[in-house]
Amino acid sequence: MNKLKKSHTGESAWTADIFTEVIALLDRDGRLENMGFEGALEKLQKNFIIVGAAAFHEEWMDSLRSGALIGFAPCEVSEKDQEAKFTKIIQKQESVPEELLNRFNDRLIVIMPPTKEEYAGRITSIRNYYELPPLFPDELNQLADEAVESGKMMRWLEGYVTDCLDRVPKDRLDALANEEGDVSCATSAKNVDGAGTAVSGSGKSSASTTLSKEAWTTMRDGCWDDFANALKLLSSASRRLGLLLEGVLISNGEGMDLEKSGEILEFIKKLNSIGSPTSFGEDDFNSRVVPLDFIADTALLICHRYSSDDKQRGMRARDVETTSLAICNLLPTLISLCGSGEYAKQISLAAQEFATNYERAHFHRQELTDIGNTYPG
Repeated sequence: MNKLKKSHTGESAWTADIFTEVIALLDRDGRLENMGFEGALEKLQKNFIIVGAAAFHEEWMDSLRSGALIGFAPCEVSEKDQEAKFTKIIQKQESVPEELLNRFNDRLIVIMPPTKEEYAGRITSIRNYYELPPLFPDELNQLADEAVESGKMMRWLEGYVTDCLDRVPKDRLDALANEEGDVSCATSAKNVDGAGTAVSGSGKSSASTTLSKEAWTTMRDGCWDDFANALKLLSSASRRLGLLLEGVLISNGEGMDLEKSGEILEFIKKLNSIGSPTSFGEDDFNSRVVPLDFIADTALLICHRYSSDDKQRGMRARDVETTSLAICNLLPTLISLCGSGEYAKQISLAAQEFATNYERAHFHRQELTDIGNTYPG
C-alpha cells in the first residue's frame, strides 16, 4: 500500500486511472464492470477478502533514528507496547492517501521483527535441516544477538543459510539437490500396478517404465536412514525439553528465575494429561514429564531394537507421531509463558527445537510411508 503514495497518484492520467480502479475494487463498485473487470463484482461480493499490506520502511527507520522505543532500540517496553507505538506512527503517516488508508480496517496487524528467541529457533532449525552439529548455548546466543542487532530480519537468515551451505558435506548437498526428485519419484511411483509396471492416468500400462525391487529397496533404505536420523534428533530434543520441565516440577518452580512458574507448573500438568501409550506409575506423573520421556525412549528404540521389525516399527512410529503432535499443539502456550529469565529462555528454545524436529521426523515418516505403498511385487 505504501507504494501508492500521493505523489504517485497524480503523476499522469495513467496513474490517476489506476488509483481510481483500486478505489473501485476496494468499494466493490459497479463501475468495475465498465473498467474491463466483467464478472468481478459478483466474485468480490462473495467469500472474498482484500488484504492491504505495507512495509512502511521509512516510518520504521525514522522511528529508530528519533530514539522511539520501537523494534531494535534497547528498551524495557513490552512487544505489545512497541506494536501500539508503531501502529500510531502508521496511522499518523501521510504518504499513503487518506482515502485509500481509510478503506481498510484501522485495527492494524503489526508483524514485529523476530525476537532473539525466534532467531535462535530458526538458527537451530536451519542447522538441523542441513544436519550440521548443534551449537553450544553461548554460540547460539551470540548468533541470535548478532541477528537482532543487524536489523536485517529475514535477510540475515538468508545470509546465515549461505554460510551454512559452505559447511555442509558434499554428500549431504547432493542428497538435498536430489531430494525433490526423490519425492517426485515416490509420488509418481504410487501409480504402479501389481506387476511393477507404471500405470498412466488412464489406467493403461506403459510397458517401458518399471520399478525394480532392487531400486525400490535402495530407495526404501535411504528413506529409513533419513527417518532414523530424524528420530534421533527428536529423541534428543524431547529429552532436553523434558529435563528442563522436570527441573521446574521437582523444585516446584522455586529459585528457577521464572516469572510465571505457577502457570508453567499448571502447563506441565496439562502436558502430562496427554499420557503415554506405555504404562507409567502415578508417582512418575509427579516428578516426570511422561509424554516427553516416552518420545525420547521410544524414538531411539525404533532406531535400534525395532529396526528390522516392520510391524513393531510402524506401530511405535505411529505412537511417537500421535504423542508428538499432541505436545506440539500445546507448545505455543508454553512459549508464551516463558519470560526473560535465562532458564525460561532455555525452555523456549528447547520447545522450538522439539517442534522443528517433530516436523522433520513427520516429513521423513510420510516419505517412508509413500515408498512403502509402491512395493513392486
